[in-house]
Amino acid sequence: VEVTSAGVWSVSIWFYLPGNKVLYRGGIVSNIPSAESLAMILESARATHGMLQGIGQERMHPVTQRFAAFVTDAAGFQKDFAGYADADQNTWSLLLARFRTIQNQWKTLAFDAFRAREMANCHESRDFAVVATGPASKLYRREAVDGIWKDGIRVSAAGREYESFQLAVIPFWKKLERVTVSFSDFIGEKGTIASTNVSSTRVEWVRNVLYNRLAEQPHEFEPDMLLPASELTVPEDELGAFWVDVYCPAETPAGDYRGTIRVQAAGQEVLVPVVLHAYGFDLPQTCSLRNNHWSSAGAQAAFWNKDYTPEIHEKQARVAARYRITYFADNAWVLNRPGNLSVWREPDGRYTFDFSKWVPYVRTGLKYGGNWYSASGSCNTAAVWWIHAGFPVTERSSGKRLTLGDCMPEFFGANPAKERWESPLYRDYLAQLESFLREQGLLGMSYYEMFDEAGHD
Repeated sequence: VEVTSAGVWSVSIWFYLPGNKVLYRGGIVSNIPSAESLAMILESARATHGMLQGIGQERMHPVTQRFAAFVTDAAGFQKDFAGYADADQNTWSLLLARFRTIQNQWKTLAFDAFRAREMANCHESRDFAVVATGPASKLYRREAVDGIWKDGIRVSAAGREYESFQLAVIPFWKKLERVTVSFSDFIGEKGTIASTNVSSTRVEWVRNVLYNRLAEQPHEFEPDMLLPASELTVPEDELGAFWVDVYCPAETPAGDYRGTIRVQAAGQEVLVPVVLHAYGFDLPQTCSLRNNHWSSAGAQAAFWNKDYTPEIHEKQARVAARYRITYFADNAWVLNRPGNLSVWREPDGRYTFDFSKWVPYVRTGLKYGGNWYSASGSCNTAAVWWIHAGFPVTERSSGKRLTLGDCMPEFFGANPAKERWESPLYRDYLAQLESFLREQGLLGMSYYEMFDEAGHD
């Protein structure tokens, strides 16, 4: 494919076998630069260079020099690039490589430009600034932050509701050690919301495995984790961030409640005013909408290579309950494994099941307001996979350890003649599962999903 104009170009590639069965699906995405995009970069760089010269602080001198050199180089390249339409293929390739270098240099300098603007807006000499933005904003370590509040943070909440926002700590070319955040009480005409209702966590980033593979994945690291932390260390060339949760207690009278957030580092502090507007009504403790977000506890256990214990479930359910999210550990990857489910073969040939290790998970889910239970343990009937040939079975009369493959080879052998879910064991399981759900108070909120993505099978 010969590309002769600027823009984002994508080529999809599909290989098919007979019968339209897909053998391979892929593609190539390329972002071909334009003279207009180069002009925008150069215009921004020149404006920032002029602003830096106006600030005139000594520590800004190296940054000012970097911008001056970049403007000179980009302006020279702009002249060469103007005639790219008539260039041969080799010349075009060289120009394109040089343009990529200009773009990458500007990515780094754009963060410096953002920091310079923040420094210029400070009314006093400081080593850092704080920019407040909403919970939906993605903060990247070396990119500008779009602060949605200019004169302080303003959020609104009902009783029993959490509202969240982020505080980006912007270093002015100096590493910041032990950056801390603290909160005042929120004072209103009709009462006070204590500072103990405000908490913070540290925003952390994870590596993006799709980085540089797709045009829509331009960041090597994505903000993802919120980790407990009382302080931050912020490198001189990256931002750091706090995530802040504000809780509006039940029965809070309607009105505005004003407080202050104090961010401290390097013997300096930035005060951020906050207004919480209370609506004057309360959300119910349990969500009226039945919901189950399927916590994928088994995937978590596999990722961390450790058991998904009742203690881990308790911590996660407590956080999910802030937002009235059902958080049962109703996942077959956790519950229907040999460590949590025991199977016995009785003398009369029946199979019985010990669900006792499920009880702590069930009680935690109910404790935190769960209102919809996935009895199948999966997005399909979990019998398709968890009842397998190697699943252990204990013979009641002798205590002998067997496997399902030993007990019922016609269902679980190497070449089974019958489907697993047609086995007597699965019928026994369903009947005893129903009894367990009834005993635990779950049956009225249970559903059993049979199929997820139906196909020819």
